[in-house]
Amino acid sequence: MLSIFLTIFSQSTLADDADLNRVAKKIKTQIEKSIKKSKKPLEGYCDVFVDLDYTHPKNAVVKKVSTLGDNELCFIAKKTIKVGNKYAYDWPERYIRVQVVSK
Repeated sequence: MLSIFLTIFSQSTLADDADLNRVAKKIKTQIEKSIKKSKKPLEGYCDVFVDLDYTHPKNAVVKKVSTLGDNELCFIAKKTIKVGNKYAYDWPERYIRVQVVSK
């Protein structure tokens, strides 16, 4: 019983890469700032999946952004994180998942 409990909650805590990855943390803070600046109150969640390219030296370049969740939140996230944005990184990670929750 305890092992099932730990398995379920350990996966949900590691679902967001912002705790471990500097690029994901930067992307998440940018999206959260954009949501706070929006004029109407938003509620819901949005999972943002970012595909990165590491061919540029010392910079990760956004190749693709896909989202899943509340339509208005995801629209703001896609507007904020544009293809071609560059981020400094510590170690390469091709796909980044960020979960944004607004209450």
